[in-house]
Amino acid sequence: MISLSILAAFSLTLAPVCLSVKPRRRVAEEIIPVSVEHSSTTANNETKNGAGRAIDMDLYSASSTSAGSDGASWLKLTLDKVHCVYQVIKYGRSGGEDYKATCDETDCSNCTGPVSRWFTVTVSTEAEIVKQWTVA
Repeated sequence: MISLSILAAFSLTLAPVCLSVKPRRRVAEEIIPVSVEHSSTTANNETKNGAGRAIDMDLYSASSTSAGSDGASWLKLTLDKVHCVYQVIKYGRSGGEDYKATCDETDCSNCTGPVSRWFTVTVSTEAEIVKQWTVA
């Protein structure tokens, strides 16, 4: 599995919350996360601010991340397999790109861009340990 962590020292809100739903269309070569989690949910309101709202494809929903017990705010996306991440994009309510980090083609873990002023994009690989059993 590969993890994409976004670290910040502030509350990270990905889009305003409204009552209506405005679905976003997937773009070519978009990597679909398997799961998402974050350091702490703002106001402990999972319905309004839960981590899953960051990847629900609704431009009017929001994930709002607060600092955890260690004082850091982070959002972690887990992907289905190892990918080289070329860009990390935050979409606004209009469907346009609010922020974009572009990753180095030779080092997928090095991402820079205007977004790096507010938070850091870190791409890492987590190993899954599988124990093999021998049947006698």
